[in-house]
Amino acid sequence: MAKRRSFVNKFYSPSSNSSPSSSSSSSSSSSSSPFKKTSTTPILPTVATFGSPPSPPLHSKSRSSFFNAPFQPSPLETKRYNDTKCAFCQDLLSLTLPGEVIVLLECDHMCHKNCLKLMKSEGAGLALCRVCNSPAKCLNDDKPSISIPTSTSSEKFSYEPRVDEPVIKTPTIPSKAPPFTPVEQIGSTFVINNQLETPSSFVNKEDLDIYKPRALCLSETTEVNLGPLNEISYVINVKSPQIFNDTAELSLQEMQLKQLVEEFVKADLEITKDVGELVLFDKLEISVNGETWDETIAYLFEDYLLLCDNGVLIGMLSVTLDISSMYFVNSHCLILNLAKESLPELHVRSSHEIVVCKWEALLSKLMKRDLQPSNIYQFTNTCWVDFEDDFDIPQYLISLNRQIISGENIKNSYLSKILPPPKELPFNLVVSLPLVNQTSLTNTDYKRELQIIMKKILNTLRPQDKLGLIFIGIDGSRKPSAKGSFVGCVESQWTGWEQIINDITIVPNSFSSNIQELETAIEKCMDLYPFILTTENSINKFLIVSLNTYDTTTTKTPQFSKLLTPLSEKLSTTIIRIGDDYNGTETFKSLEGTFDTPLLRFESLQTFSSLVQYLIKETLQKICIPKLSITLRANKGIQFSSLDGNSQNLARDELKVDIKDILPQSETNIMLKIRVDPSIPNQAYSKIPVLEYDACWFKDHYLGKKIVHAKIKSGIIAEPPLDTTTEDDTPQNVSGTEGLFIDIPLLPPLSPWRDASFAKRQTELTIIDFLQRAIAAESVIEAQKSINGCISLAYGMIRGGSTGSESSNTNAIFGRSGSDGYSMLDWTLAAKDVNTTNEDYILRLVDRMKLLIQFFADDHSRGKSHCLDMIHSLG
Repeated sequence: MAKRRSFVNKFYSPSSNSSPSSSSSSSSSSSSSPFKKTSTTPILPTVATFGSPPSPPLHSKSRSSFFNAPFQPSPLETKRYNDTKCAFCQDLLSLTLPGEVIVLLECDHMCHKNCLKLMKSEGAGLALCRVCNSPAKCLNDDKPSISIPTSTSSEKFSYEPRVDEPVIKTPTIPSKAPPFTPVEQIGSTFVINNQLETPSSFVNKEDLDIYKPRALCLSETTEVNLGPLNEISYVINVKSPQIFNDTAELSLQEMQLKQLVEEFVKADLEITKDVGELVLFDKLEISVNGETWDETIAYLFEDYLLLCDNGVLIGMLSVTLDISSMYFVNSHCLILNLAKESLPELHVRSSHEIVVCKWEALLSKLMKRDLQPSNIYQFTNTCWVDFEDDFDIPQYLISLNRQIISGENIKNSYLSKILPPPKELPFNLVVSLPLVNQTSLTNTDYKRELQIIMKKILNTLRPQDKLGLIFIGIDGSRKPSAKGSFVGCVESQWTGWEQIINDITIVPNSFSSNIQELETAIEKCMDLYPFILTTENSINKFLIVSLNTYDTTTTKTPQFSKLLTPLSEKLSTTIIRIGDDYNGTETFKSLEGTFDTPLLRFESLQTFSSLVQYLIKETLQKICIPKLSITLRANKGIQFSSLDGNSQNLARDELKVDIKDILPQSETNIMLKIRVDPSIPNQAYSKIPVLEYDACWFKDHYLGKKIVHAKIKSGIIAEPPLDTTTEDDTPQNVSGTEGLFIDIPLLPPLSPWRDASFAKRQTELTIIDFLQRAIAAESVIEAQKSINGCISLAYGMIRGGSTGSESSNTNAIFGRSGSDGYSMLDWTLAAKDVNTTNEDYILRLVDRMKLLIQFFADDHSRGKSHCLDMIHSLG
């Protein structure tokens, strides 16, 4: 007699037709799985293109699907069975899955309904209770839901045991992976691209490299040459975690495929109840005790988790009612804690860690009712091969399926599509607003604009976000004063916000300079900081709205720098400059070694109001790493000489760099120069260690130490001049330059052997230098001449590349805010976008510089302001 396994029978059970006579006319055929078709009576017709889903067989496997009628649990299902065992398989009935029916026999013994069906189908209607040897007949055998006419059944099994075979509990047939327990499991090693040094086993998915920022120290070429100052140039390239870079939005073809598969699954399982959308399904192993495992196919719908064996529903769990929590035993096994006395927990495992990790992440989202559709890479990782002959499955899905099953290397680009991104970080926003009207608006209009801005900010915040307000120009009694008052950091749902907004009053100016306003804002923010509920990974942002129209020149004071240093340790600060010009505000920059967005300019309060929600949604709330600290140490005989063009007082052998507000799909490039002691002997291209660096974020997350080696040979060539020649220096034999000598080969072209990140940052710094010359120029003609020289330099950088058609994604990148595409906010984001090629990016910079020439022609002051916008956006 065949034995019933603890939950399900072997996944692929061969089937045969019920009778030869039905081979030509009968439509009742069986299949060994819901996905595979038999060679004689195919269930799924082969389709070359997407169309209607294949129809399941007219007489699919006999099953007591609860979906065919309102679910009525067995009267016995809610009882405590203690040590009662199934009369056939000898499994404890107390460990029965929800949805698996238990029946009472006439001999007063109990068994699983599927066990009774199995015995009758294999014993030609004769089945004996293995406890008392009485004929096994259900007490309610007259009900058609229990009785199975085996003589006409279309379902047979490949083995035909004798009726008198003794009942012996046999162990579960193991999967291809070696057997293991939840405590110390053994499975096929999860291999990840070893180039990125990802561990071969993980329990926390954030241990994967795709969840970590990427920091590299890159030279221009693999073999570096010392210039006259014995300097070597490097670029520190920091990119956001790859999990954010590889989006997997469904294409139309993938969406159709996913829909067809879902329709087939629901039809094959005879699901008539609303279970929600099919999120994912995979071949898994399940156990109730962590020792005996059974193969099954698990289907996770939005509302239910279904467990099926060979097309028969063997268990069902409500996502919100039956599953209370879950946790990893190790990287291969997940335990679901169930709200069922008869089944307190369910072990789920796979030999492939990525499958278990994916299930934990998506099931967790469903339990919180975060209903987001899965992409095609998450839909299934183990069942695509079963559809290969029946649907037009893209080859990359088949290939990925086989790689996961066989334990081959899995590309990080695939991992980032399968695994979900990290949770959104909590966001604390502090906004400083001046109640002193320094605009051309009336006090009534100015007050209304401030109220609109505050309401828009509150409407943009999420439930987990918090807002703090600082009002500049009043004291704690709301009287005009050269001080400030703050409202503690609270949720946007707080009922007191409406009164705060309605009660604001515009007051006369009590300040003497813009620097006094800024110092007051920083002091009040430091007073507010203890009331901000910060965590190790929270985003803490301070926006200072400044409408500086003071006549006095704005300069930083020692007091301001003293205040800014402790503030920078706690929050990331950006000054929001409102006005047609900067009026000295451009002198405020980040502290040495800190790279963020210190300044954004908007031409009017109305412009800022129209973009404030975009600023919060698309930048601040999307920050994935608030602060990344990189520590660099130079080898003996080597010193750091310049950091992003700043060489003042930098000579040292250790350097710390902080990159703040890292956005998804972004990169930051920082130019770094080191000076080699000439006493170091010439190594003749031998590779020597130059410097080492490590990085830290969230206080306790580390990238690990990396060492930079270089092949150095001194006295080869000097650095190329980053300059154009004016008419005074132009050779006499050059004609037709009109005062400008354009030397295209000023810099090497963007070629495969030249690092793209290095070339990009070198070009940006050169453009900044030319724009600063344009600002300092005394006349419009000189300013335009300087910008023209910069344009010719940029064209020289991309010579040899494709300059015809532009990337189809470029316009979206440079005009995402919905403005004219030339706002400072757009350009600040575009400079960090990792998806733009250097050619497209530099061509857009050229377009921007051409516009600057026109601005200078229209208004010299306006041209300077837009030059400063571009300088700040390039960092």
